[in-house]
Amino acid sequence: MRAIDLSPLDYEIAPDLAALAAEYGVATSYVGQDHNVHLVTSETVRKVLATLDVDATSNESIALALAESYRARWRRVLPPVTVTRVGTPATIAARVRADARVALKVRTENGVDFANPKVLQTWAPGLERSGEPLAGSLGEVVFAVPAGLPIGWHHVIADVDGVSTESTLVVTPVSLPTPHRGWGLTAQLYSTRSRESWGVGDLADLTRLAQWGADKGADFVAINPIFAPAPTQSREPSPYMPITRRFLDPLYLRIEDLPEYQDANSDLRETIDALAREVRDSDLKAALLDRDESWSAKSQALWDLYAGTFGATAQSDDSELTEYIRTEGSDLRSFAIWCSCAEIYGRDSARWPDDLRVAALDAVNEFAELHNVRVRFHMWMQWRLAGQIEAAQIAARAAGMCIGIIHDLPVGVDPNGVDVWTDRSLFAQGVSVGAPPDLFNQVGQDWSLPPWRPRALEERAYQPFRAMLRAVLRRGGGVRIDHVLAMFRLWWIPTGSSPHEGTYVQYDHEAMLGIIALEALRAGAVVIGEDMGTVQKTVADDLHERGLLGTSVLWFERKSGVIRPPDRWRADVLACATVHDVPPTAGFIEGEHIRLRTALGLLTEPVEAVYAKHRRLVNGWLSIARDKGLLDQEATVNEQVEALNALVLGSPSVLRGVALTDIVGERRAQNQPGTYREYANWCIPLGDANGNPVFLEDIFGSTAAGDFLIAIGAVPRIPT
Repeated sequence: MRAIDLSPLDYEIAPDLAALAAEYGVATSYVGQDHNVHLVTSETVRKVLATLDVDATSNESIALALAESYRARWRRVLPPVTVTRVGTPATIAARVRADARVALKVRTENGVDFANPKVLQTWAPGLERSGEPLAGSLGEVVFAVPAGLPIGWHHVIADVDGVSTESTLVVTPVSLPTPHRGWGLTAQLYSTRSRESWGVGDLADLTRLAQWGADKGADFVAINPIFAPAPTQSREPSPYMPITRRFLDPLYLRIEDLPEYQDANSDLRETIDALAREVRDSDLKAALLDRDESWSAKSQALWDLYAGTFGATAQSDDSELTEYIRTEGSDLRSFAIWCSCAEIYGRDSARWPDDLRVAALDAVNEFAELHNVRVRFHMWMQWRLAGQIEAAQIAARAAGMCIGIIHDLPVGVDPNGVDVWTDRSLFAQGVSVGAPPDLFNQVGQDWSLPPWRPRALEERAYQPFRAMLRAVLRRGGGVRIDHVLAMFRLWWIPTGSSPHEGTYVQYDHEAMLGIIALEALRAGAVVIGEDMGTVQKTVADDLHERGLLGTSVLWFERKSGVIRPPDRWRADVLACATVHDVPPTAGFIEGEHIRLRTALGLLTEPVEAVYAKHRRLVNGWLSIARDKGLLDQEATVNEQVEALNALVLGSPSVLRGVALTDIVGERRAQNQPGTYREYANWCIPLGDANGNPVFLEDIFGSTAAGDFLIAIGAVPRIPT
């Protein structure tokens, strides 16, 4: 049991420091998952402010920082962005000198002008609060946002004494439509393998799983994030630490489905088939997934196919590839250059040569010219990934799924990856995000992810956020947003501090949820927010108001320690019995997570007390299942798993997920939150109750999976 000593820390925060913290959205206290108020130390507040380039080391610097923050707002004629809802009255304030002549118009994204909107108010307060008023009197001219604007990304243009200034106006839908009620499968794609895959589940496996699920009546398959890690031989196993949230992992390509493979000569195909046989012979028998071996073989095969098709100079005039590269623009080019650098210098861009550590330096362009073949190779792989993921979604819908593939959006990116390398000023340095102590981990979590700077996002009019959303939404029928609380606030941990020594930093959730709704509506996609953990009371209401679904996991549906039966769950959620951060249902029943946390030293309570609480929780749920007639007193663990999943399927929740791990009887957890290499996170292949590997052919070729779906009520029982 690990003790946490907080006694020497200073929780007394001076009023001026508290005011500066509030100015930048830095919390000085918060309500934890235990419903108690927790104070944040002044040291933590100062450190977090420093990561936002705010000096709070003295009373003088605090006063200066407060004044400068206020003055900075008045230096802008228009705010960088205004986000509003369609049909809702809203205003835009132009800050100008009192004697200025100002006119304003809104130009829609389609080029339609709405000129001379109504002036609601004019006033000239000066800058008294700053202590240093600028010469001349400044004030605000407040305009009404024109009625009748369509949803979209529009331009605001202010003319002040003949000088033009622009900003962005985002008009968002009030709410997304409620999706069709149905159920679907949840799976970790990398662990969901066929005997045809190269040791790791791929997009062809996803297609087959979706078609099988659709045949059983499933409306979706929800999978783990499949964004790109560094293309090095030592690969990051966590799908929640990609180098970017824009582009995908080539490990998920099915080689044999590539046109380049199908058109290859017999010698090249035999070479590639030999690579496949070698990796299958070893990886499919291993106790753990070996991404490194799979990638070593697959990357060689991909390069051989690319070089064999495009030649040593890679100057082929392939119009489709060229058009894809043009459409993806500078983001794809930066991604491909970063990957080419990583192949030579390693995945940590902080260790690269000085002139390559920043994307905008001239040496980066020189590197790209010198290594143009490898750069285009990485672009080609993304092109083929786009084609295969699109084919999987088309196949899922054609098979009868209403939604199809639901992707997973991680909360952040690798601190030394593409996104940070390309746009470092967007990310806070000297801090990482995580979670305070909660039910998942009683000592808190540090995810080693750099957070977006809230003001930098606003200054960019949320364009990076929009680009990320569009990239994931176009690839399927929906998205699950991991830790959707990041739209509201994130737990920032200063470098060198323990996870519990962090604090929350606020984001503009009205703007971010609105932009999510806008992009999802245009994509025709479902959005699910993972809203578990230390959650403000208003989060569920805000998601509901926008038509974004929340998440209900059976084990965590409690209020004040009392179990909330499924018939009282929220309707606007994706409900399921288990998720990747806890063991599958059978493992949870048997206390696998407690055994694991005990072994890893992650408990802060006596293990006997933890087991006792766990047994009360499990017995409470089993009692509910018995009351519903789903279970008898002598039921096996497998029958208990069926009964608990049946409870989920019988809930009013609009979407209900059935974990593939529960279908096959798996006990092992995919991930233990708060650990890195201490446990084989994200390396557990799909297996049965004894840990023996289970392949898709085994599921499709037996009646056991179908019987499970019948038992839980997902598939109607055929009368005999």
